This record gives sequence, C-alpha cells and structure tokens, in this order.
Amino acid sequence: MSIKFFDMFAEIGSFRSGLEAIGGFECVGYCKIDKYAKQAYEAMYDTGGELYFDDARKIVPEQLPDFDLLVGGFPCQSFSIAGARKGFDDTRGTLFFEIARIAAVKKPKYLFLENVPGLLNHDKGRTFETILRTLDGLGYNVCWQVLNIKNFGLLIKAKTKDGYQVAYPGDSIDIAFSGQNSRRGRVGNQVAHTLTTSATQAYYFIDLNPDPKLTEIARCITARHDSGISNRKAEHSGVFVESTNIADDEKFAVAFVEPNGEVHIGRIRKLTPRECWKLQGFTDDQFDKAKATGLSDSRLYKMAGNAVTVKVISEIGKIIKKVNDKN
Repeated sequence: MSIKFFDMFAEIGSFRSGLEAIGGFECVGYCKIDKYAKQAYEAMYDTGGELYFDDARKIVPEQLPDFDLLVGGFPCQSFSIAGARKGFDDTRGTLFFEIARIAAVKKPKYLFLENVPGLLNHDKGRTFETILRTLDGLGYNVCWQVLNIKNFGLLIKAKTKDGYQVAYPGDSIDIAFSGQNSRRGRVGNQVAHTLTTSATQAYYFIDLNPDPKLTEIARCITARHDSGISNRKAEHSGVFVESTNIADDEKFAVAFVEPNGEVHIGRIRKLTPRECWKLQGFTDDQFDKAKATGLSDSRLYKMAGNAVTVKVISEIGKIIKKVNDKN
C-alpha cells in the first residue's frame, strides 16, 4: 500500500521527485504560492485529481484528504545567513506554524521537513528550540541532522571544448562547454571569459592543463584577486589574474587554485540553468518540460536554488518506507 503524502511549499517538487523515484509513495495534493514554480511543477508531474493550494495559510485542514506523510521545505530566507535573519519576525519564518497547524488536525504518521543550517543557530538556538518544542507538543519524536549533498554520490563531469574534464562530486553527467553564449565579464577588477550572465554570480574553474587536476569538490571561485589565497577547501580557493599570452578573442585565466601557490591554466564560467538543475538531481526531461513552458533562465536559476537535492530526499524516503513497512 502506498504512503500518501501532501507536498507543502512544493517549489519544483524535490520531495515528490525523490519519493516517486523509489516508489511506494503517492501525492494527494500540493501547495505553492509562486505561480512560476507552480507552472514548472505542473509541467513536470501528473497532478490530475490532486488538490492544489496557492497559500498555506488558506488551507482548511479538515478539508484535506487523509495522508500518512507531510513533506516540505518551509521558507528558509528568514533563517539563512544570506538574508536579514529576521526569523519568526519575518512572515516567511512563521510559515512553519502552518505545518504545525495542519499536522495538529490531520495527524500524519510522519513529517519530513527541510531547512538551511542557519536555522540551528538563529537567535542563539531559540528558534530551533521553538520548532522542536512545537513538534514534540504535537506528539512527534523528532530526529534532525545537517547533511552535505557531496556525500550522496552526485557527480558532474564538465567538458571543455577541448575535451578535458574536471570532476565535481557521484552519477556521471556530461556538460559541454562548446556552443555557450559567452562574453568577457569581470571577477573583481580582472577580465574573465564567462557565460552571458550576471558577473556578480559564482564562477567555476575548468582546468585546461594537459593533465588537469581532479578535485572531489567543485571549486567555487569568487573575487579574491587582492586578498590572497584561502586555505578553506574548495571555497574561495582561487585568485584569478588575466593571462597575457592568449589572443583577446579567446580569453583564458591563470588561476592560483592551491594555497601552496601551484598555478593552473583554465577557463571560468557560470553553470547553466540545466547544470544547476542536474546538480540538484533533476533529469533532463524534467528540466525540458519546465523550460518548455516559457520560463526564463533567471527563474530557472532561482528554482534550482530553492530546490532540495532529490537524491537526499530519496535516501531519507527509503528510511521512512522501511519504518512504515516494519510497522
């Protein structure tokens, strides 16, 4: 018998993709206020016969069908270190209590929730304590853990137009560099060859040495042209300066990507929307269905950023399934 679930704050269906991938789960309804995310969601999944709600605050629990599992990554902006961190003072932060409100009435066997690591230390831990106390008061035995997606076997192999590759952290996905629209952007005050996109975004280094060094973690390069080299693994790990021995129409960069001063020649560029979706575990078919609805690249980037990694959901879903079968 399938485990029926309700998909709260559904975004582009990370929970749904992860659970459906392992089988034994059935979605009975979904909720998402962003009309573009809804547009992508309904293109990617067969939602016929399912209930839809645009606003979690409008849901009347008594009108919902019975379900065994409530899933959702409640909005994280109010807890993230990238934002103002207003927590429950931000209306987005209070949406956790909509999960609690529905759970109090429907009493599903399981809750499967996700948020950012910043939730743990927000307001010196008091925010997370409130959440744990709320769930405990509803009768749930709460387990939590911070997970790193690099431990879940996700790998991208990025191809340059010359055929060299660098490995990024799991299942092999080939990404072609050739054919991308490109221009000369800037990293700090240095010129770099990038995809046509905002030059304020993160850049990725593609090693073009004859024997390129493979790294376990993708190197995210930000503007450290004047502040030295960081010792933190794979974060802020390079200093770019423009190469002077390559023709202007084929700009490369010289990157000091190791704290020991080892120099690598390479190209920097931003990941494409398709690559970002793949890094989150979505398939080409899912991306194509969403893009075919007319969504812009900026919206596709945002959707990938708001998603939860599908493979992580699948692994936790297997645990829920095993517990449910045992009981």
